[in-house]
Amino acid sequence: MTREHKNPREPKGDSVGQLMAAGAALLGARGLGGVTVRAVAARAGLAFPTVQHYFPTKEALIRAVYRQALAQDTRCFAEFESLLAVVPADEEAAFQILRTLLAWSCGAGATITAARNAALMGIGRLRGPYRDSRRWMARRRWLIGRILRGIAPDWRAASRLLLELMVGIELVSLGCREQPLTPLLNEELLRHGFNAALGRGQSYYSHWFERCALDVMRKDVQSAREPDGAPARRKILDAGTRILAERGVTELSHRSVAREAGVALSVVSYHFRASSDLVHGVYQFLQREAASFAEKEYFLGPVGGPSGASVFDVFIGGAPAYMASLEALIAAAGNPELAEFAWKTRMTCGIYYFYRPGETEHFDAAAFNMHVFSIWGAGRTLLAEALWREHRIAPLLRARLKQAGRWFPWRVMP
Repeated sequence: MTREHKNPREPKGDSVGQLMAAGAALLGARGLGGVTVRAVAARAGLAFPTVQHYFPTKEALIRAVYRQALAQDTRCFAEFESLLAVVPADEEAAFQILRTLLAWSCGAGATITAARNAALMGIGRLRGPYRDSRRWMARRRWLIGRILRGIAPDWRAASRLLLELMVGIELVSLGCREQPLTPLLNEELLRHGFNAALGRGQSYYSHWFERCALDVMRKDVQSAREPDGAPARRKILDAGTRILAERGVTELSHRSVAREAGVALSVVSYHFRASSDLVHGVYQFLQREAASFAEKEYFLGPVGGPSGASVFDVFIGGAPAYMASLEALIAAAGNPELAEFAWKTRMTCGIYYFYRPGETEHFDAAAFNMHVFSIWGAGRTLLAEALWREHRIAPLLRARLKQAGRWFPWRVMP
């Protein structure tokens, strides 16, 4: 498949606008699985043949929907430029503007944000159209840079760091945005990243983070000890991670996993009753596998490991492991059944390295730094997939990993 190509048609008109707006709305509310030709036609109030007339293939429709989702997010975000009629005079004023932007993305604008994230992921899967994602990225960085100019010593690097962190926060927060503590926790993350971007990276202890993370880890410890090594369950989880990484969450189902694993459908249903249970189980399995790799290869030496290996080098089948993680996070944004999974994920990012069941009673500043670092990594990997060609992604991520290690320093627990 070619990296990037133009659609055979570039249709114009009110009907096309209705179709693309309907597609973007479905993308934000239901994810990619909800964007079908019939669903788009019904949402737009148009006949099924009308969609086929303008978009002969589903791929052409999906590409147009991705463009619409990115353009809609850009237009909404641009409305905040009125906040910059007067350039922020001090750091606190700049932070409050960024806080307002993040609160909108994770609150009133959550559906638009979810559609944009799904579009960025889809562009990475399709290997294009990169121009749309780069245009979106340039506009967003320009706005953040305008806020930071005159405040940050290197406002260009600072704007990139904060964009990546804000996207990461959105990824892990949209699925659990109904949790009352989410806005408070997000503000703490943003404040920490803001200080790092200004060159004032420092230790930070968060009472709210520690309380929530410990509560989640303790409740989750029993399920974390489920026998993944049991032959049938292990087969199912191996198959599920391959499907999630290589083909995406829309292809992850009991039937597809049973086929991939070579087991009966009833066996998959026995271990995972609902589709949300399957996504959750696969994601947990993936995180434990990645944590095992990181402890062996990554944390043995300086950032990047003694051989230069990093968590970005973990592959599942033919796809990077982080693709499966991103798919699960994006799916949680539009699926209420995954709300509990989203909250657990939100609070445990990076914490598996610091938690010892029955022993850990406290998370210190180093754990919080790792938490912020992991959430930043989610945003960075999504943007890398949507902006860069495949052969450039891994070197780019490794380089950015070293920079982020200086922004959010941590220590390894003995």
